[in-house]
Amino acid sequence: MQHSRYPWLIGIILLSLFLFLSWKTPKTVITAIANPFFSDSPQLTIQKFWNFLDSRQIDLVEGLIRSEGTPIEGRDLVSELKKIVEEDALLKLQKVEFLDLRNSQAIIVKVTWSSSLNEVQTKMYCFDVRKTNLEWRIWGIKMFNNLS
Repeated sequence: MQHSRYPWLIGIILLSLFLFLSWKTPKTVITAIANPFFSDSPQLTIQKFWNFLDSRQIDLVEGLIRSEGTPIEGRDLVSELKKIVEEDALLKLQKVEFLDLRNSQAIIVKVTWSSSLNEVQTKMYCFDVRKTNLEWRIWGIKMFNNLS
């Protein structure tokens, strides 16, 4: 007697969906499915920003930034980061380290980049992240000159 794998596959999918719904609220789940930029924490938003920048998905980087038409603080820095990433194809994100998580609005991040052509670069940034409707958006970025 042959057993079909489809009932098992459907069962696993339904079990996964049930676990996902019980772990998160239905409103959060539906928003996450409908909006690819949705993040339910500021740290996740910042992590997505760097991952999108590392994979050269510039349009998705723009999707994480406040979209009200008013310029964000650090727009020149975002443009500079995009330019650096597009010019050096061998540049790879090594580590994103969150240094200060006490304040959920202003988060300090230490980012390490490496390239086979250049030496390892470590820089610190301060992200101003605010919650809009259901999602977190980046409202500003500042770079620190020193690491101390």
